[in-house]
Amino acid sequence: MLRLFVGLCEIRYNILIFKSMNNKVLIIPVVIIIGLGIFFGGGYLLGVSQENKRLEPQIESLGKLADVSAALTSSKLITTIIAFGKVTSVSGRIVTLAARNESLQVSIKQDAKISSLVSPTATDGSVSGFPQEMAVEFKDIKVGDSLNINMKMLPDGQLEGSLVVIFPVAPIIQ
Repeated sequence: MLRLFVGLCEIRYNILIFKSMNNKVLIIPVVIIIGLGIFFGGGYLLGVSQENKRLEPQIESLGKLADVSAALTSSKLITTIIAFGKVTSVSGRIVTLAARNESLQVSIKQDAKISSLVSPTATDGSVSGFPQEMAVEFKDIKVGDSLNINMKMLPDGQLEGSLVVIFPVAPIIQ
């Protein structure tokens, strides 16, 4: 801005030296240059101000997320976090869950308790009573299963599952 002001002062000085020229011819370019400087300078300052206002909530929410993450990794009060969704992939001991257009990858511990809820069926094939819990192995988790995973956030930010429940497919009611 200072260079612009010095430049404008030099132009004004040069205008005064050439008094023999028509003043109206020299004043018009100077006014245009000053106007453009004010226009673009003001636009720049306004843009910077608006961008800072737009980013403030995002920066604030990142700070809150960092606080929550630190609390989850070190908390003795919050021992687990629960996620529910459909299995979209199983790779090694990493299960990917999806629900409502979101997905989450969870590493399942080697000693994790894994169980399945099994719907009791009557001799005629109809469902009767409440589902029963049955211990299963990690290999029994398949793509398309509905899972409930109790997990803990590790200090490095990774999620580690310690309890997995496979839910039965809901029966079709006719």
